[in-house]
Amino acid sequence: MQVQDKTVVSFRFKLFNQAGELVDESGEQPLLYLVGQHGMLPGLAKSFLEKSKGDSYSLDLSAEEGFGERKADSAQRVSRNKIFPKTKLSPGQDVVWDSPEGQIQVTVIKSGLKMVDIDTNHPLAGEPVRFDVEITDVRVASDDEVAHGHAHGAGGHEHH
Repeated sequence: MQVQDKTVVSFRFKLFNQAGELVDESGEQPLLYLVGQHGMLPGLAKSFLEKSKGDSYSLDLSAEEGFGERKADSAQRVSRNKIFPKTKLSPGQDVVWDSPEGQIQVTVIKSGLKMVDIDTNHPLAGEPVRFDVEITDVRVASDDEVAHGHAHGAGGHEHH
């Protein structure tokens, strides 16, 4: 079966920055993605189409196709209790911010006792990146998955 709209693709990945350094990977447990839904980098989502179980490939993405271009007006001051991990923060450190739109990765600009200045650009924004991808499975999405707008893991839901 080939990946197409309303299929669930199981995949593993390794992500490399423009210097060729490994910066992230999925690990042993494959990730699940309901094709046609949001929540996936556009260039990566498009790359799944017409692939099949067992396919492995490398994908070079421009900044625009990957994590987007850097935005100059991305600095914000936020409450310290919305930043994870709850440890000492240093300028340049990548952390997770519990934003009004959900959790996103941000970079610390300056940290105070109660407030933190952050850069909401993804740390890889403005950079071309490379993904090494392995498709481990492809299946038709269930009616529940389509209705919920995301893939469910083994035994039911893999979300919320």
